[in-house]
Amino acid sequence: MMQFLKWTIIGALALVALRFSWVVVPATGMLEDYTATQPGQCQAVTVSAGTEDVTIDQDTGQVFVSADNRRVQKNLDGNGIYMFPIDKPEEIRKVSLDAPADFHPHGISLWRSEEGKRRMFVISHRSTGEQIIEVFNVSEDGMLTFVESISHPIIHTPNDLVATGERSFFVTNDHRLSGPARSVEDILGLPLSDVVYFDGQSASSVIQHLAYPNGINLSADGNTLYVAEIMKRHIRAWQRQPDGSFVGGQAWPMRMGADNIEIDEAGNLWTAGHPNILAFPGHAADAANLSPSMASMVDPVSNEVKEVFYSAGEDLSGSSVAAHYQGALVIGAVFEEHVLVCSAQ
Repeated sequence: MMQFLKWTIIGALALVALRFSWVVVPATGMLEDYTATQPGQCQAVTVSAGTEDVTIDQDTGQVFVSADNRRVQKNLDGNGIYMFPIDKPEEIRKVSLDAPADFHPHGISLWRSEEGKRRMFVISHRSTGEQIIEVFNVSEDGMLTFVESISHPIIHTPNDLVATGERSFFVTNDHRLSGPARSVEDILGLPLSDVVYFDGQSASSVIQHLAYPNGINLSADGNTLYVAEIMKRHIRAWQRQPDGSFVGGQAWPMRMGADNIEIDEAGNLWTAGHPNILAFPGHAADAANLSPSMASMVDPVSNEVKEVFYSAGEDLSGSSVAAHYQGALVIGAVFEEHVLVCSAQ
């Protein structure tokens, strides 16, 4: 009996080691060679601490930035949604003056109706532990007016979302487990997470078995969801079926753990993330520890993946989003207080 137990333990440890080498080692980036790359002239634009997500209105060129000081959670002064015209970054201002109390913005999504009405959807991780989707109307000048707060039990670890209507959206849960078990989920790259759809009244899980799903976006025709999985280092297209379910399609390998996904006027995907995920926790703990940044473009028609930005972290550390508009590229980061505005054709 003891021999059986011994070999069972050895076998289990071997499987864990194999899983670790198969999933985590590639995710560290230690097997990759990186070269500093910049799309053109880049300007640092100061916003507020934690410029984690950015979206650009492709009709107006208004750039919206989600900011939350994740290192100092009790300091809410700078938290909020900021906006600047893409051609006048010096005119940046906070537009979420009407936000609810305890506002900790994370992923954002801008929705526009056929009539031109705009709404901003914002994930907020309240200090109470509540996970909320805050919904705002967006005025012509970019100011936000609070509409409502949406929550649901199966939206438990929201990271990013894409709005589909006045109060409907898809959202990624980036983890299933909590506490110390969450580290196990990450270390082994366990595919336990999902994508949830909220139809305006109720929520349901529509895509399961994902390994740290993060960024999400939707094609212009509404038939293809794009989901980034950090631990699999890819972005996958999920095709909507007639019954509303989704089937996995093309996957584009990334040389980073891709974070948020933005779509430009031509339908290209833009993403930024972490080439070395082992460097990121150190950066989270101390800003002096740099974490490499990378941004890439994916053409879902030709399947071309183009790396447009790479930095060891000196100019922007721990990148999390890249948004493109008519030759300009805006790159944000999880903890930085600025974004980079670069020229990128």
